[in-house]
Amino acid sequence: MKSRFLQIISDYVDDLSHIIYPNVCQNCSDVLISGEEFLCIKCLHKLPVTMFHRLSPNPVEKKLFGRIPIKKATSAFYYHKSNSIQKLLHKVKYKHKVKLCAKLGYLFALKLEEAGYFENVDMILPVPMHKSKFRSRGFNQCVIFAEELSKYSSIECSDSALKRVKSGKSQTKKDKYHRWKTISGDFICNDREKVEGKNILLIDDVITTGSTLEACTKAILNKTNAEFNIATFAYAD
Repeated sequence: MKSRFLQIISDYVDDLSHIIYPNVCQNCSDVLISGEEFLCIKCLHKLPVTMFHRLSPNPVEKKLFGRIPIKKATSAFYYHKSNSIQKLLHKVKYKHKVKLCAKLGYLFALKLEEAGYFENVDMILPVPMHKSKFRSRGFNQCVIFAEELSKYSSIECSDSALKRVKSGKSQTKKDKYHRWKTISGDFICNDREKVEGKNILLIDDVITTGSTLEACTKAILNKTNAEFNIATFAYAD
């Protein structure tokens, strides 16, 4: 009886605090109800899912064919200008929404499990961020995604085996060739023994041309005999 009374009081305090400082959906800004976290049910169910795992070959695999040897590749969601995924990732990156990033990582894990992407994987590797950018932002969203995938799947995650040694410049307005020319050599394999012979799941937030993923994969394959699967949170046309 006492615990039930305390729970009622706790719920009342939570409801009161939400009236004063309401939790809102990070996409549509509607006030969240009990049981909702970061996204309302409506927005959660409207997230632009790709279902690429049902296509063979899918658009991500087509981007990477002939460039790097991969077993399979996919993206969980579509990324378009002003769509919900673009909006959410912008908040993660530029408004330092770390907890939102973890929530998105959990949703990412659900989609990868549905696609069978955790099967036979030995290690999860996030695309690394240069230390200067990390100091500026305070976190690497790819690492948070990878850690959430690791928690969900119980597969080892390493954020040290791959290292970015050049800070690089914005790739946004460059074509595929110039992106690759700019980013080639930016990454090194930082721990050969850790990745040797492993079946690796390489994680990035958004794939556009695929140049970053190509550079990361080649940095490791230059040193080891690892195998690669690739998964990105989002796919940009």
